[in-house]
Amino acid sequence: MKKEEKKYETLDQYDFPYNEEEIIFKKESEYAPAIGELLIDFSNLESALNLLVAEAINNRSHSLGYQVIKSLTYHNKTILLKSLYLPVISCIPREKLKMRHKKELDMIYRELSNLGDFRNKVVHANWVTLDKYNNVRTKITQDDTGFIQFIKIKITPNLIYEFSLRCRQLVTTLNHFHDKVFTNLI
Repeated sequence: MKKEEKKYETLDQYDFPYNEEEIIFKKESEYAPAIGELLIDFSNLESALNLLVAEAINNRSHSLGYQVIKSLTYHNKTILLKSLYLPVISCIPREKLKMRHKKELDMIYRELSNLGDFRNKVVHANWVTLDKYNNVRTKITQDDTGFIQFIKIKITPNLIYEFSLRCRQLVTTLNHFHDKVFTNLI
C-alpha cells in the first residue's frame, strides 16, 4: 500500500464544509456499503483481539480477561496484547521459532495499529467535505502561525474495501496465534 498523501486546507475566517457539488450525496451509494462493511469487519477484528487477550490472561476462563479489558480502548488492548505475548514468546526454547513468533507479533501489532488508525479516519471523517478527487477532511490541526488547518486524505470505496479485507485476514491470523505460541513452549 502506498503512503497516505495528506493535503492541508487552511481555514479562512469561517468554515463552510459543504462543497458546492455536494459530492458525498452523489457518491453515498458507493461509500455507504464500503463503510458499513469496514465497520462490521473491524468489529469482528476487535472481538478476535478481545478473545486473544482474554485467553492470554487466563486460558481456563475468559471472565478474568474481560474484567481486565472491559474499560480499555482498542489502542490499549493492542498494547496489552503485545506486552502479554512477548514474555511468553521469549520463553520458547527453539531460537528460530522464538524469532518467527516475535516477528509475527510485531506484524500483528503494526497491522492492528494501522487498521485502527484507518478505521478512526473513516468513522470521524467529515464526509460532507468529500471532493471530486475523493479527498475528505479527517483531522483538524493548527499550523506554526496559529491558523487552523484541515487535513484531507484520499479515501475511496476501493481503499475502504481493501482495509476490510485486511481486517478479515488479520482475524484469521489472530485466531491461530495463541495456539501456535503456546504449543511451542513445550
